[in-house]
Amino acid sequence: MVDICVRAALNRIAEALERTGKSLSAIEQWVVPTEEEIENYKRRMAADMSNHEATSPLNLFSTKALVEELETREGVKTTVAEPYEDIETRVNGPAIVLTVTD
Repeated sequence: MVDICVRAALNRIAEALERTGKSLSAIEQWVVPTEEEIENYKRRMAADMSNHEATSPLNLFSTKALVEELETREGVKTTVAEPYEDIETRVNGPAIVLTVTD
């Protein structure tokens, strides 16, 4: 997205130089984006970010790797239920209970 804006700016500079042949200050009106262009750019960037699957670097890790890392942290208690084993968990909050089946 940024390279599109840079290319657009370079095109505007080239057009302005062709038209005026003057200094950069004379062509500033052709280079500086308008408020509408800035808002359009912001909307496109927001749409790109919402459509991007890996917005968080944590998405690069498997659930297994994340759980293994959490298990090493202070204040984290791990209770493992073996296949076909029922376990009840009781907590006295504040607490967050995650059930991970992986």
